[in-house]
Amino acid sequence: MSLSLKSALRPPYICTNCLKKRRRQFTTGQSLHSATPAKLLPSGYARLTNRTIIAVTGSDASKFLQGLTTNNVDPKRETGWFSAFLNAQGRVLMDSIIYPIRDASLGGRGYLIEVDKSVSGDLMKHLKRHKLRSKIQLREAGEEWAVWASWQQYASAPTPSTTETSVLLPDPRLSSFGTRFLLSNSSSTTLTPSSFESAANLTEAPPESYTLHRYTNGIPEGPLEILPQTALPLESNIDHLAGIDFRKGCYVGQELTIRTQHTGVVRKRILPVELYTVSPSPSSQPTYNPDTDLAQQVAVGTDIKAEGGKRASGKFLAGIGNIGLALCRLENMTSLKVSAEGGTYREDVVFNLGDTGVKVKAFVPEWLRLAEEKKREGRKVVAAGEE
Repeated sequence: MSLSLKSALRPPYICTNCLKKRRRQFTTGQSLHSATPAKLLPSGYARLTNRTIIAVTGSDASKFLQGLTTNNVDPKRETGWFSAFLNAQGRVLMDSIIYPIRDASLGGRGYLIEVDKSVSGDLMKHLKRHKLRSKIQLREAGEEWAVWASWQQYASAPTPSTTETSVLLPDPRLSSFGTRFLLSNSSSTTLTPSSFESAANLTEAPPESYTLHRYTNGIPEGPLEILPQTALPLESNIDHLAGIDFRKGCYVGQELTIRTQHTGVVRKRILPVELYTVSPSPSSQPTYNPDTDLAQQVAVGTDIKAEGGKRASGKFLAGIGNIGLALCRLENMTSLKVSAEGGTYREDVVFNLGDTGVKVKAFVPEWLRLAEEKKREGRKVVAAGEE
């Protein structure tokens, strides 16, 4: 890898105090800590009060979003998709789920963009800055739509559907992860996911249960976990969560993203982690313990270092109880190989979260391991063809 590419991939230095201040800017309506321990439920549905909607409509809506987002915006596409907005340097501004709609009251063909509430103002400014002469209309529509998510073990993916009062689709990041709902607040009948066949037998859960479900599956979401202006899309797993189309044309921030995909090695990714003080779970995924709140003892952005080591192997991002997400060096903290030379991982190495006395173990979700294996095989095929 060239020196210039290494420099481009290196995240800007941010002191711990600055990082804490930035995190406070992105508080959401959902607290990560509460007096009552959150429950990790095998199934349920929750209203995501920290998510909101921005509507983009008009004859140029598809073309406009095509030039600003990482995924392909096909005007003929009828189901929603995961995507991200980047800055000119290729760093993430915000992650999003985009829902195509057809509604006469919204000017015909349009899109509902779901983002975290705390960055909706930034997204609106970003869209207005690039609007120029595009024939589009922008509107905050968070009061009109409620965002819900449901999850259920071993459930088959529901059939996507869109009506004037609801949008339903398998979570576009990972279909086995659950179902996403947009439900109209203007409907005369109060709609919840239980109104639909795919969630008819489920019970409502607090938002923290959905967050725990995300953490155990390694799905980052929002500015607390995908840091605005700092996070890289590939390190944030946006590629492996079907959020990037590497074949599409130009868009803001494309250059670094494409170059990294084809010539670089992604050595760090966001992974689920388990916090502990004595010994970690022997399981292949984090085991939640509602009787501890170790995450509250660890400041966001705390460095993760191997015991006795000096170089940071990762950074803690967010957590509830004893599980959370962290940006981890894959070949240091896991057995996953992403480079020809391999890494320094050993199963007996202990990783500490700063000087808190809390230890951390990283896990590679099965979906991520399979995606990395597929990527590695693809590179072998390309290399063989060039010989």
